[in-house]
Amino acid sequence: LMEGHRIELEPADLVATLTAITSQSIARAVDELVGDQSFDCYVSGGGSYNQTLMNDLNDRI
Repeated sequence: LMEGHRIELEPADLVATLTAITSQSIARAVDELVGDQSFDCYVSGGGSYNQTLMNDLNDRI
């Protein structure tokens, strides 16, 4: 966040970057837990309303 502010990153770009980092982190954790096994994924909380995050997670897992 501080680096984004320092280089005057547009707020929309900062949010997009943080969303991508979040989905990547979640996908890595899921992969470590289930590997190649089939699984059901239930999402709750405020992030579930973020369509960009949900689409990115769907693509990654």
